[in-house]
Amino acid sequence: MKVIITGATGLVGGAVVRHCIANEKITHAFVLTRKPLPELATDPKVTVVTHDDFSTYPADLLERLAGAEGCIWAIGGRATQFPDVETAKRVGVDYTLAAANAFASALAPRLPDGRAFRFVFCSGKYAEWEQEKSLAFLADTRRIKVRSAIVNAGVCPVLDSDLRRN
Repeated sequence: MKVIITGATGLVGGAVVRHCIANEKITHAFVLTRKPLPELATDPKVTVVTHDDFSTYPADLLERLAGAEGCIWAIGGRATQFPDVETAKRVGVDYTLAAANAFASALAPRLPDGRAFRFVFCSGKYAEWEQEKSLAFLADTRRIKVRSAIVNAGVCPVLDSDLRRN
């Protein structure tokens, strides 16, 4: 299986890359990043794809990612790590939706045998499904991590409430 990985320079994304390289079921990893990653560029199982603007996915970029059957999306962070909440929302919600939509429309239809394209959104501890709930700590971060726009976008099926913790 070929996968796209984002957030490779972060804690979670870096771990995902290492696990994918070690997993024999993953035949290739496209690491989508803003910065060159020379430490990964020499691995035959990895293609580092630099991309500056995660809000748009031009045809030539999508062509380079052709054959990927899934994406592990690990871009984000605490809202306090961004200049302001709007930037955190743009990165945590808008970029996620842009990628999911682009991959669903350009990559998923090209998969053989009717296979489904998988999009794994790495959220965070204490992420809150109820967007209007009063939260005592990390409120902006906890809302962004499960932003209803992502869940309700209809881009791909989302696990139902059986896995949501109250």
